[in-house]
Amino acid sequence: MLVIGVGNEFRSDDAAGIEAARRIRDRAPHMKVQWGEPLDLLELFGGETSAVVIDAVIGGGEPGTIHRIDVSERPFPSCLSASTHSLGISDAIELARMLGRLPEQVVIFGIEVHSVGAGTEMTPEVESAIETVVAEVCNA
Repeated sequence: MLVIGVGNEFRSDDAAGIEAARRIRDRAPHMKVQWGEPLDLLELFGGETSAVVIDAVIGGGEPGTIHRIDVSERPFPSCLSASTHSLGISDAIELARMLGRLPEQVVIFGIEVHSVGAGTEMTPEVESAIETVVAEVCNA
């Protein structure tokens, strides 16, 4: 299984996906783990049959809320977006689908953020949610 963390390390809680991917790499060395920007998904998905993508989102929930969305059969909800990127995760997933690059099984873990302002510190709620996602992915 491929695990991809999406985010920006210099935008507070937006680093959640990258931090989760790093922790998964350290705890589950048998998993293939990558991280980057949403547009990188198009290349990273190539040849994979299953993937997990972890990203920070803003969907109106409490900070630290975890959304688990299987996008294998349905679009990623555009209402869950925290993009500090030029192309958001929703757009990247649907572009991969249109180009035939979306793996057969793709699950997105979206972690609700409190802040995507400049900085490298994450809020405690997001830190806690990262641990929950890491445990779930490592135990899959």
